[in-house]
Order: sequence, then structure tokens, then C-alpha cells
Amino acid sequence: AAAAAAAAAADKDKLGDACRNGNNDACEGGLVCGRYNRDDTVFQCCGCDNCDEQGEHGPVFWCKNAEGDQCNEGENKNCEKGSACGRYNADPTAYKCCESYGDEPEIREDLGSVAWCK
Repeated sequence: AAAAAAAAAADKDKLGDACRNGNNDACEGGLVCGRYNRDDTVFQCCGCDNCDEQGEHGPVFWCKNAEGDQCNEGENKNCEKGSACGRYNADPTAYKCCESYGDEPEIREDLGSVAWCK
């Protein structure tokens, strides 16, 4: 029985691995299967501290990155509370979580309003 439990634990997805459909049981202990970008069908295993958001069909976990960490596509839910996922350099595909950002966000039709980190 112990060998079966160890094998089941070894089959669990690790931090940063893709997981399916928000199934937290697919991730190693202490991790959740959370969203990290605008595609609501893509998930990865991540640590979770106050990372649940109310979704259309109930709670959804979001992988939250810290101040200064990379984030996806201007998606503020990918950053810890108080931070925005903003642009910070000339690369239009580069974003990071920042607490200090400009009052006038950049407007991109494909993303809507995106913060500009100071």
C-alpha cells in the first residue's frame, strides 16, 4: 500500500507543470492547478496563497506572481493583490507584476487597457 501511495505521489505534476481543467488533485501536495493567462482552458501547477477568484462557474485558482516577476499578457489576476501585470520596456510581449504604474494605461485592442510599470 505504501508503494502504491509513493507511486501515485510520483505521478503528480510539479510546480510549473501543465495540469488539466483546474484539477488540484493532479498537482503535488500544497500546489493548485491554476490559470495564468487569458486562455480559460490552460492551467499549471502553482503555489497558492489567497489565489482563488470567483469565476463564472464557481471558484477558480489563479497562479499569482510577486512584484517584479513576469506575468502573462497584462492579466492582473496573474499577480499578487495590489500589483498589476504591466508593460515595462519596448518589447510588446514582455510583462511584469508591478505595484507602481502609470495613470494612463496603454490601450491595445486585443488586450484592452494594460498598465505601464514605473
